[in-house]
Amino acid sequence: MTRTPLTKTAWFPFMAFSLGVCLAGSIGVHLMDGDTGLSEFLAQWGFFTALSGVVLLVAGKLAKHPNPNHFTTLMLGSVMLRMSLCLMFLFVYTSIVKPVDNGFLGWFFLLYVAFTAQEVRTLSRMVSRPRS
Repeated sequence: MTRTPLTKTAWFPFMAFSLGVCLAGSIGVHLMDGDTGLSEFLAQWGFFTALSGVVLLVAGKLAKHPNPNHFTTLMLGSVMLRMSLCLMFLFVYTSIVKPVDNGFLGWFFLLYVAFTAQEVRTLSRMVSRPRS
């Protein structure tokens, strides 16, 4: 099993995905909630984009590491870290903003699933398996 580093051209699909999610989500929030939920959505989108970006940057560095266990640990640890940071984000967000309803949770979990799936897909593509 060989690992390929995250190249600059591999960033394009991630950024296109992130911007597509932002555009589609912004339109969806505008149609459903008006402009009131747009700032909440953009804060959540920024959180997930930054979190995935950091994980992909670290993965790019670890893909070159001679010990393959580091990369595997990153893949497993990123899911646990994402879950923990999301719980902390929700706690801090609800403490500071004090939203009137729980409507923001729907968008939050949609973003959580979308960015987690895209991150796992990108990390899986960094691990290339020779065909036999």
